[in-house]
Amino acid sequence: LNGGNNWIKFSNGIPTISIRDLAIQKRENDLIAATFGRGFYVLDDYSSLRFISPESLKNNLVFSPRKALQYSPIRSGSTSQGSNTYYAKNPDYGAMLTFYLNDELLTRKQKREKAEKELVKSNSDIPFPGWSELDKEVNESSPKTVIEIFDSSNIFIDRFSVPYKKGFNRVSWDLTRDIESNVVSGSSGSYSPSVRVSPGKYSFNVYTEFNGKVNKIGSKFFEVERIRTGVLSNPNLDQIEAFIVELENTYKNYTTVNHKFNKIKRSNKSIASLISKTSNYKLYVENYNQIKEMINTIDVFVSGNKSKKDIREKDIETISERLSVAVRGINSSYGPTSMQISSLNKAKYLIAEFDNMLKELSLEFNKLRNQIEGELESLILD
Repeated sequence: LNGGNNWIKFSNGIPTISIRDLAIQKRENDLIAATFGRGFYVLDDYSSLRFISPESLKNNLVFSPRKALQYSPIRSGSTSQGSNTYYAKNPDYGAMLTFYLNDELLTRKQKREKAEKELVKSNSDIPFPGWSELDKEVNESSPKTVIEIFDSSNIFIDRFSVPYKKGFNRVSWDLTRDIESNVVSGSSGSYSPSVRVSPGKYSFNVYTEFNGKVNKIGSKFFEVERIRTGVLSNPNLDQIEAFIVELENTYKNYTTVNHKFNKIKRSNKSIASLISKTSNYKLYVENYNQIKEMINTIDVFVSGNKSKKDIREKDIETISERLSVAVRGINSSYGPTSMQISSLNKAKYLIAEFDNMLKELSLEFNKLRNQIEGELESLILD
Protein backbone atom coordinates (compact mmCIF):
# COMPACT_ATOMS: atom_id res chain seq x y z
CA LEU A 1 0.00 0.00 0.00
CA ASN A 2 2.78 2.44 0.84
CA GLY A 3 6.01 0.85 -0.40
CA GLY A 4 6.68 -1.06 2.79
CA ASN A 5 6.57 1.86 5.24
CA ASN A 6 4.11 -0.11 7.37
CA TRP A 7 3.93 -3.86 7.78
CA ILE A 8 0.95 -5.92 8.92
CA LYS A 9 1.48 -9.39 10.36
CA PHE A 10 -0.21 -12.08 8.26
CA SER A 11 -0.55 -15.56 9.71
CA ASN A 12 -4.01 -17.04 8.99
CA GLY A 13 -3.07 -20.47 10.32
CA ILE A 14 0.70 -20.34 9.69
CA PRO A 15 2.61 -21.26 12.87
CA THR A 16 5.28 -19.00 14.35
CA ILE A 17 8.23 -20.26 12.31
CA SER A 18 10.82 -18.90 9.93
CA ILE A 19 9.73 -18.56 6.28
CA ARG A 20 12.74 -19.50 4.14
CA ASP A 21 11.37 -19.10 0.62
CA LEU A 22 8.44 -17.59 -1.29
CA ALA A 23 7.25 -18.45 -4.79
CA ILE A 24 4.37 -17.21 -6.95
CA GLN A 25 2.21 -19.61 -8.96
CA LYS A 26 1.44 -17.19 -11.78
CA ARG A 27 -1.41 -19.08 -13.44
CA GLU A 28 -3.54 -19.28 -10.28
CA ASN A 29 -2.10 -16.17 -8.54
CA ASP A 30 -1.17 -18.25 -5.50
CA LEU A 31 1.64 -17.38 -3.09
CA ILE A 32 3.56 -20.40 -1.74
CA ALA A 33 5.61 -20.16 1.44
CA ALA A 34 8.23 -22.74 2.48
CA THR A 35 9.05 -22.84 6.20
CA PHE A 36 12.14 -23.84 8.16
CA GLY A 37 10.12 -26.80 9.45
CA ARG A 38 9.84 -28.16 5.88
CA GLY A 39 6.18 -27.22 5.63
CA PHE A 40 4.45 -25.59 2.67
CA TYR A 41 1.61 -23.08 2.94
CA VAL A 42 -0.43 -21.66 0.07
CA LEU A 43 -2.18 -18.29 0.00
CA ASP A 44 -4.87 -18.92 -2.61
CA ASP A 45 -5.48 -16.19 -5.20
CA TYR A 46 -3.88 -13.11 -3.70
CA SER A 47 -4.71 -11.08 -6.87
CA SER A 48 -7.23 -8.90 -4.98
CA LEU A 49 -4.31 -7.35 -3.05
CA ARG A 50 -3.06 -5.82 -6.30
CA PHE A 51 -6.13 -3.62 -6.62
CA ILE A 52 -6.22 -1.99 -3.20
CA SER A 53 -4.87 1.35 -2.05
CA PRO A 54 -5.34 3.54 1.04
CA GLU A 55 -7.98 5.46 -0.92
CA SER A 56 -9.88 2.41 -2.23
CA LEU A 57 -10.07 0.85 1.25
CA LYS A 58 -12.29 3.71 2.35
CA ASN A 59 -15.09 2.05 0.35
CA ASN A 60 -16.66 -1.40 0.06
CA LEU A 61 -15.01 -3.47 -2.67
CA VAL A 62 -15.94 -6.57 -4.68
CA PHE A 63 -13.13 -8.32 -6.59
CA SER A 64 -13.28 -10.36 -9.79
CA PRO A 65 -12.92 -14.09 -8.99
CA ARG A 66 -10.60 -16.37 -10.88
CA LYS A 67 -12.03 -19.13 -13.06
CA ALA A 68 -13.97 -21.66 -10.97
CA LEU A 69 -12.95 -25.23 -11.78
CA GLN A 70 -15.55 -27.98 -11.55
CA TYR A 71 -14.38 -31.41 -10.40
CA SER A 72 -15.03 -34.10 -7.78
CA PRO A 73 -12.85 -33.27 -4.75
CA ILE A 74 -11.33 -36.06 -2.69
CA ARG A 75 -11.56 -36.14 1.09
CA SER A 76 -8.74 -34.38 2.95
CA GLY A 77 -6.91 -35.68 6.01
CA SER A 78 -6.25 -39.29 7.01
CA THR A 79 -8.08 -42.24 5.48
CA SER A 80 -8.97 -45.64 6.91
CA GLN A 81 -5.30 -46.55 6.39
CA GLY A 82 -4.33 -44.30 9.28
CA SER A 83 -1.31 -42.00 9.16
CA ASN A 84 0.29 -43.92 6.27
CA THR A 85 -1.89 -42.05 3.80
CA TYR A 86 -2.53 -38.34 4.28
CA TYR A 87 -4.00 -35.67 2.04
CA ALA A 88 -3.46 -32.01 2.89
CA LYS A 89 -6.53 -29.83 3.25
CA ASN A 90 -7.66 -28.42 -0.08
CA PRO A 91 -9.01 -24.90 -0.48
CA ASP A 92 -12.78 -24.72 -0.30
CA TYR A 93 -14.28 -26.22 -3.45
CA GLY A 94 -16.08 -23.94 -5.89
CA ALA A 95 -16.02 -20.31 -6.92
CA MET A 96 -13.85 -18.27 -4.54
CA LEU A 97 -15.62 -14.92 -4.00
CA THR A 98 -13.62 -12.10 -2.37
CA PHE A 99 -14.93 -8.76 -1.12
CA TYR A 100 -13.95 -6.01 1.32
CA LEU A 101 -16.39 -4.43 3.78
CA ASN A 102 -15.33 -1.05 5.12
CA ASP A 103 -18.11 -0.37 7.63
CA GLU A 104 -18.25 -1.73 11.14
CA LEU A 105 -21.84 -2.82 11.81
CA LEU A 106 -22.45 -3.29 15.52
CA THR A 107 -25.61 -4.52 17.21
CA ARG A 108 -27.08 -2.66 20.18
CA LYS A 109 -25.52 -5.21 22.52
CA GLN A 110 -22.08 -4.88 20.91
CA LYS A 111 -22.23 -1.08 21.14
CA ARG A 112 -23.23 -1.26 24.81
CA GLU A 113 -20.49 -3.76 25.67
CA LYS A 114 -17.91 -1.67 23.81
CA ALA A 115 -18.93 1.43 25.79
CA GLU A 116 -18.88 -0.54 29.04
CA LYS A 117 -15.29 -1.67 28.41
CA GLU A 118 -14.21 1.96 28.18
CA LEU A 119 -15.99 2.71 31.45
CA VAL A 120 -14.22 -0.23 33.10
CA LYS A 121 -10.85 1.10 31.88
CA SER A 122 -11.59 4.52 33.41
CA ASN A 123 -12.84 2.88 36.63
CA SER A 124 -16.31 4.42 36.14
CA ASP A 125 -19.70 3.06 37.12
CA ILE A 126 -21.60 1.06 34.50
CA PRO A 127 -25.21 2.25 34.21
CA PHE A 128 -28.12 -0.18 33.82
CA PRO A 129 -29.43 0.22 30.22
CA GLY A 130 -33.08 -0.39 31.13
CA TRP A 131 -35.42 -3.30 30.48
CA SER A 132 -36.78 -1.82 27.27
CA GLU A 133 -33.27 -1.48 25.84
CA LEU A 134 -32.38 -5.04 26.83
CA ASP A 135 -35.53 -6.29 25.06
CA LYS A 136 -34.42 -4.46 21.91
CA GLU A 137 -31.02 -6.15 22.16
CA VAL A 138 -32.64 -9.59 22.43
CA ASN A 139 -34.94 -8.96 19.44
CA GLU A 140 -32.26 -7.48 17.20
CA SER A 141 -30.77 -9.72 14.51
CA SER A 142 -27.04 -9.80 13.81
CA PRO A 143 -25.83 -8.25 10.54
CA LYS A 144 -25.11 -10.63 7.69
CA THR A 145 -23.74 -10.64 4.18
CA VAL A 146 -25.92 -12.13 1.45
CA ILE A 147 -24.53 -13.58 -1.80
CA GLU A 148 -26.71 -14.06 -4.89
CA ILE A 149 -25.69 -16.08 -7.96
CA PHE A 150 -27.12 -15.57 -11.47
CA ASP A 151 -26.36 -17.27 -14.78
CA SER A 152 -25.47 -15.56 -18.07
CA SER A 153 -29.19 -15.08 -18.85
CA ASN A 154 -29.66 -13.31 -15.48
CA ILE A 155 -31.70 -16.23 -14.16
CA PHE A 156 -31.47 -16.66 -10.38
CA ILE A 157 -29.41 -19.71 -9.39
CA ASP A 158 -28.60 -19.59 -5.68
CA ARG A 159 -28.55 -17.42 -2.56
CA PHE A 160 -26.72 -17.90 0.74
CA SER A 161 -25.59 -15.75 3.65
CA VAL A 162 -22.59 -15.50 5.98
CA PRO A 163 -22.06 -13.47 9.17
CA TYR A 164 -21.03 -9.87 8.53
CA LYS A 165 -17.32 -9.20 9.09
CA LYS A 166 -15.50 -5.93 8.59
CA GLY A 167 -12.43 -6.14 6.34
CA PHE A 168 -11.52 -8.76 3.76
CA ASN A 169 -13.99 -11.62 3.32
CA ARG A 170 -13.73 -14.74 1.23
CA VAL A 171 -16.53 -17.26 0.71
CA SER A 172 -16.94 -20.17 -1.68
CA TRP A 173 -19.97 -21.10 -3.75
CA ASP A 174 -20.10 -24.86 -4.35
CA LEU A 175 -21.20 -24.60 -8.02
CA THR A 176 -24.56 -26.26 -7.39
CA ARG A 177 -28.19 -25.23 -7.43
CA ASP A 178 -31.13 -26.76 -5.63
CA ILE A 179 -33.63 -28.78 -7.62
CA GLU A 180 -36.80 -26.72 -7.90
CA SER A 181 -39.30 -28.07 -5.38
CA ASN A 182 -42.46 -27.07 -3.56
CA VAL A 183 -42.35 -25.10 -0.32
CA VAL A 184 -44.90 -25.80 2.41
CA SER A 185 -46.52 -22.60 3.65
CA GLY A 186 -45.50 -21.82 7.23
CA SER A 187 -42.50 -24.16 7.22
CA SER A 188 -38.93 -23.00 7.82
CA GLY A 189 -37.77 -24.80 4.70
CA SER A 190 -37.50 -28.26 3.20
CA TYR A 191 -34.73 -30.49 1.89
CA SER A 192 -34.09 -30.31 -1.83
CA PRO A 193 -31.36 -32.23 -3.72
CA SER A 194 -28.79 -30.10 -5.49
CA VAL A 195 -27.31 -30.46 -8.98
CA ARG A 196 -24.11 -29.20 -10.53
CA VAL A 197 -24.47 -26.08 -12.62
CA SER A 198 -23.47 -26.17 -16.27
CA PRO A 199 -20.14 -24.64 -17.31
CA GLY A 200 -20.41 -21.05 -18.50
CA LYS A 201 -20.49 -17.44 -17.33
CA TYR A 202 -22.10 -16.43 -14.02
CA SER A 203 -22.36 -13.34 -11.88
CA PHE A 204 -22.68 -12.70 -8.16
CA ASN A 205 -24.10 -9.84 -6.12
CA VAL A 206 -23.01 -8.95 -2.59
CA TYR A 207 -25.49 -7.39 -0.14
CA THR A 208 -25.37 -6.44 3.52
CA GLU A 209 -28.51 -6.96 5.61
CA PHE A 210 -29.00 -5.28 8.99
CA ASN A 211 -31.97 -3.86 10.89
CA GLY A 212 -34.36 -4.58 8.03
CA LYS A 213 -32.25 -2.76 5.43
CA VAL A 214 -30.54 -4.46 2.50
CA ASN A 215 -27.70 -2.60 0.76
CA LYS A 216 -26.02 -3.76 -2.43
CA ILE A 217 -22.22 -3.67 -2.22
CA GLY A 218 -21.35 -4.68 -5.77
CA SER A 219 -21.30 -7.45 -8.35
CA LYS A 220 -18.81 -9.25 -10.59
CA PHE A 221 -18.78 -11.87 -13.35
CA PHE A 222 -16.89 -15.15 -13.29
CA GLU A 223 -16.59 -18.32 -15.34
CA VAL A 224 -17.21 -21.96 -14.43
CA GLU A 225 -15.20 -24.57 -16.30
CA ARG A 226 -15.03 -28.35 -15.99
CA ILE A 227 -11.47 -29.41 -15.22
CA ARG A 228 -11.71 -32.20 -17.82
CA THR A 229 -14.22 -34.22 -19.81
CA GLY A 230 -15.44 -37.56 -18.52
CA VAL A 231 -13.25 -40.61 -19.10
CA LEU A 232 -16.22 -42.83 -20.03
CA SER A 233 -18.63 -41.94 -22.82
CA ASN A 234 -22.31 -42.04 -21.88
CA PRO A 235 -24.94 -42.47 -24.62
CA ASN A 236 -27.40 -40.61 -22.36
CA LEU A 237 -25.13 -37.61 -21.69
CA ASP A 238 -27.05 -35.33 -24.07
CA GLN A 239 -30.23 -36.07 -22.08
CA ILE A 240 -28.92 -34.76 -18.76
CA GLU A 241 -30.68 -31.36 -18.90
CA ALA A 242 -33.98 -33.01 -19.90
CA PHE A 243 -33.41 -35.59 -17.15
CA ILE A 244 -32.94 -32.84 -14.53
CA VAL A 245 -36.13 -31.04 -15.66
CA GLU A 246 -38.07 -34.32 -15.52
CA LEU A 247 -36.62 -35.05 -12.06
CA GLU A 248 -37.64 -31.58 -10.83
CA ASN A 249 -41.19 -32.03 -12.09
CA THR A 250 -41.40 -35.49 -10.52
CA TYR A 251 -40.16 -34.18 -7.16
CA LYS A 252 -42.73 -31.35 -7.23
CA ASN A 253 -45.51 -33.77 -8.13
CA TYR A 254 -44.51 -36.17 -5.34
CA THR A 255 -44.26 -33.46 -2.67
CA THR A 256 -47.66 -32.08 -3.72
CA VAL A 257 -49.42 -35.46 -3.45
CA ASN A 258 -47.58 -36.36 -0.24
CA HIS A 259 -48.48 -33.00 1.35
CA LYS A 260 -52.18 -33.59 0.62
CA PHE A 261 -51.94 -37.08 2.09
CA ASN A 262 -50.27 -35.83 5.29
CA LYS A 263 -52.97 -33.15 5.70
CA ILE A 264 -55.67 -35.83 5.57
CA LYS A 265 -53.76 -37.96 8.11
CA ARG A 266 -53.56 -35.04 10.53
CA SER A 267 -57.18 -34.01 9.99
CA ASN A 268 -58.43 -37.57 10.45
CA LYS A 269 -56.82 -37.71 13.90
CA SER A 270 -58.55 -34.48 14.93
CA ILE A 271 -61.92 -35.81 13.69
CA ALA A 272 -61.63 -38.73 16.14
CA SER A 273 -62.07 -36.34 19.06
CA LEU A 274 -65.24 -34.88 17.50
CA ILE A 275 -67.03 -38.18 16.96
CA SER A 276 -67.77 -38.60 20.68
CA LYS A 277 -69.87 -35.42 20.55
CA THR A 278 -72.07 -36.53 17.63
CA SER A 279 -75.50 -38.19 17.76
CA ASN A 280 -74.67 -41.02 15.31
CA TYR A 281 -71.64 -42.46 17.09
CA LYS A 282 -71.80 -46.00 15.61
CA LEU A 283 -71.92 -44.86 11.96
CA TYR A 284 -69.18 -42.28 12.34
CA VAL A 285 -66.81 -44.65 14.18
CA GLU A 286 -67.23 -47.29 11.45
CA ASN A 287 -66.58 -44.72 8.71
CA TYR A 288 -63.62 -43.30 10.63
CA ASN A 289 -61.99 -46.74 10.98
CA GLN A 290 -62.62 -47.46 7.31
CA ILE A 291 -60.74 -44.26 6.42
CA LYS A 292 -57.99 -45.16 8.90
CA GLU A 293 -57.54 -48.51 7.13
CA MET A 294 -57.28 -46.72 3.78
CA ILE A 295 -54.63 -44.41 5.25
CA ASN A 296 -52.64 -47.39 6.58
CA THR A 297 -52.79 -49.10 3.18
CA ILE A 298 -51.48 -45.97 1.44
CA ASP A 299 -48.80 -45.56 4.12
CA VAL A 300 -47.46 -49.05 3.34
CA PHE A 301 -47.60 -48.31 -0.40
CA VAL A 302 -45.64 -45.05 0.02
CA SER A 303 -43.24 -45.83 2.89
CA GLY A 304 -43.09 -49.62 3.03
CA ASN A 305 -44.04 -52.14 5.71
CA LYS A 306 -43.20 -50.80 9.20
CA SER A 307 -42.89 -54.28 10.73
CA LYS A 308 -40.35 -55.30 8.08
CA LYS A 309 -38.36 -52.12 8.65
CA ASP A 310 -38.22 -52.77 12.40
CA ILE A 311 -36.26 -56.00 11.86
CA ARG A 312 -34.47 -54.80 8.69
CA GLU A 313 -36.35 -57.29 6.50
CA LYS A 314 -36.11 -56.64 2.78
CA ASP A 315 -39.11 -54.73 1.42
CA ILE A 316 -40.26 -53.25 -1.87
CA GLU A 317 -38.50 -50.07 -3.00
CA THR A 318 -40.47 -46.99 -2.00
CA ILE A 319 -41.04 -43.84 -4.04
CA SER A 320 -38.38 -41.98 -2.03
CA GLU A 321 -35.87 -44.76 -2.64
CA ARG A 322 -36.61 -44.74 -6.38
CA LEU A 323 -36.07 -40.97 -6.46
CA SER A 324 -32.91 -41.33 -4.39
CA VAL A 325 -31.44 -43.67 -7.00
CA ALA A 326 -32.47 -41.32 -9.81
CA VAL A 327 -30.94 -38.23 -8.19
CA ARG A 328 -27.53 -39.90 -8.04
CA GLY A 329 -27.30 -39.56 -11.80
CA ILE A 330 -27.14 -35.77 -11.86
CA ASN A 331 -23.93 -35.00 -10.00
CA SER A 332 -21.47 -37.24 -11.76
CA SER A 333 -19.50 -36.29 -14.85
CA TYR A 334 -20.84 -39.44 -16.52
CA GLY A 335 -24.49 -38.36 -16.42
CA PRO A 336 -27.59 -40.48 -15.76
CA THR A 337 -27.27 -44.23 -16.26
CA SER A 338 -29.96 -46.46 -17.75
CA MET A 339 -30.76 -47.74 -14.24
CA GLN A 340 -31.24 -44.19 -12.93
CA ILE A 341 -33.49 -43.26 -15.85
CA SER A 342 -35.48 -46.46 -15.26
CA SER A 343 -35.73 -45.68 -11.54
CA LEU A 344 -37.17 -42.23 -12.31
CA ASN A 345 -39.77 -43.75 -14.64
CA LYS A 346 -40.78 -46.26 -11.95
CA ALA A 347 -41.07 -43.43 -9.41
CA LYS A 348 -43.38 -41.54 -11.78
CA TYR A 349 -45.58 -44.63 -12.14
CA LEU A 350 -45.76 -45.12 -8.36
CA ILE A 351 -46.61 -41.44 -7.81
CA ALA A 352 -49.48 -41.74 -10.30
CA GLU A 353 -50.79 -44.77 -8.35
CA PHE A 354 -50.35 -42.83 -5.11
CA ASP A 355 -52.39 -39.95 -6.54
CA ASN A 356 -55.23 -42.27 -7.60
CA MET A 357 -55.38 -43.85 -4.13
CA LEU A 358 -55.37 -40.38 -2.57
CA LYS A 359 -58.31 -39.22 -4.69
CA GLU A 360 -60.40 -42.16 -3.46
CA LEU A 361 -59.36 -41.44 0.13
CA SER A 362 -60.19 -37.73 -0.22
CA LEU A 363 -63.76 -38.50 -1.33
CA GLU A 364 -64.43 -40.69 1.71
CA PHE A 365 -62.66 -38.37 4.13
CA ASN A 366 -64.39 -35.18 2.93
CA LYS A 367 -67.76 -36.95 3.09
CA LEU A 368 -67.21 -37.92 6.75
CA ARG A 369 -65.76 -34.54 7.72
CA ASN A 370 -68.64 -32.62 6.15
CA GLN A 371 -71.18 -34.79 7.99
CA ILE A 372 -69.50 -34.30 11.38
CA GLU A 373 -68.78 -30.59 10.93
CA GLY A 374 -72.33 -30.03 9.70
CA GLU A 375 -73.72 -31.58 12.87
CA LEU A 376 -71.27 -29.76 15.19
CA GLU A 377 -71.06 -26.49 13.26
CA SER A 378 -72.02 -24.33 16.25
CA LEU A 379 -69.29 -25.90 18.44
CA ILE A 380 -66.29 -25.92 16.09
CA LEU A 381 -63.87 -22.97 16.11
CA ASP A 382 -61.57 -22.54 13.10
